[in-house]
Amino acid sequence: MTSFINRLICLIVVSFISISCSSSGEAIVQEEPDEVPVQNGDIPNILFVIADDMGLDATPGYNVGAQKPLMPNLQNLINTGVRFNNTWSNPTCSPTRASILTGKYGIRNGVVKVDDPLPTSEVALQDYIKTNAGNAYSSAVIGKWHLSKNANHPNN
Repeated sequence: MTSFINRLICLIVVSFISISCSSSGEAIVQEEPDEVPVQNGDIPNILFVIADDMGLDATPGYNVGAQKPLMPNLQNLINTGVRFNNTWSNPTCSPTRASILTGKYGIRNGVVKVDDPLPTSEVALQDYIKTNAGNAYSSAVIGKWHLSKNANHPNN
């Protein structure tokens, strides 16, 4: 169970590090940490990077594509961390982003296409982690929101 929770926390926290989409939509949300990060060997550091419009063919560490860009920092993270091999995404940004934020498929969170607003009744995974992991993690959402046209929506 602990392994599952650690993986879930990893997926969630990293999702909030970099969320981007097309060139429209500009809200940036960042939360201040509640406490100083825990310095404990039992709690892993988690960095989840999502790069918009970047496929496996342009990503080191995957056997897709003939030419790979030189990305030594990303390659080092892959070599020393966890690489997900069984993943999925939607063909558009908003449903993918809402799925990452909530842990639910678009059909369950109400975001099935671009410009569908994420209902404020949904619990973001970062809030779930904050509530259930004893403030062991700090999180941030950086990038375009693209889940509502209301500038206050990310904070609601």
